[in-house]
Amino acid sequence: MRQLIKNRMSMLLLLLVTVMVAKAQPEKVLAAYDFMENNLDSAKVNIDQAILHPESAEDAQAWQVRGFIYKAIYNQTEKGNRQSLVRIEALNSLRKSITLDKDKVFLSDNISAMKYLINTMHIDAAESLDPMDYEVAIELFRK
Repeated sequence: MRQLIKNRMSMLLLLLVTVMVAKAQPEKVLAAYDFMENNLDSAKVNIDQAILHPESAEDAQAWQVRGFIYKAIYNQTEKGNRQSLVRIEALNSLRKSITLDKDKVFLSDNISAMKYLINTMHIDAAESLDPMDYEVAIELFRK
């Protein structure tokens, strides 16, 4: 009898933890958004966890927030890096947001952010047009 009670309590606890984790994932999008102003590292961790969750993985707003966080990280830490993977990740996230945004609620903001990022790529590519960095320029123009 005690074993049966222990098994049921364990199953109930497991179910409770599962529900809490499932509910917490969409909240991670909000947490990431809140952290965006003051703590980009925490924002990045939260949004990267959120987009792995099925409820957030197909959410246009989650991908937009991710794109904006990665754009902010690019501006803060990688602006001098002509081959920044963070910039590419920001663009990919914004593209995914546009794809998922059936009602076009986030379209204007996404396009504005993408134009900015693409413009930085073109500037970096143009500045790389010399005999030493021409391969970087070619790669940036192709993206």
